[in-house]
Amino acid sequence: MKIYILNFLVYTMAMVGVIYVSLMIFKRTMTQNNQNSSNNSLKIESSLNIGPRKTLHVIKVDGERFLIASDIQNTTFLSKLNENKNIKPQKKMFMDELNELKKYDKKESISVIDGINKEEKSVFRELIQKL
Repeated sequence: MKIYILNFLVYTMAMVGVIYVSLMIFKRTMTQNNQNSSNNSLKIESSLNIGPRKTLHVIKVDGERFLIASDIQNTTFLSKLNENKNIKPQKKMFMDELNELKKYDKKESISVIDGINKEEKSVFRELIQKL
């Protein structure tokens, strides 16, 4: 019985040692790969998910910025981005447009709709009379 316990402990310690050595080797190779990639001239500056499995990426390559779209099947070059940092704001914001639409005279739009309905009724009446 003592031999079985001794064998079990020896094999267990050997397996723990093999796992430890393999983790140390893995850790060293991963840190070397990360150091090499930091010198790389290709970087993703930002990403935006626009739908399920659809993403826009801003990629910087050698100081130039590009807009790339990717989905599950392919990747598409959209445009080269300029370095123009003076972005003009929109004249009207969405909420301003929405408030203007709320103020719009509803009576005029209803009268137009009523006029359309009246024209349709007259056409139907003419058809009924012809039949």
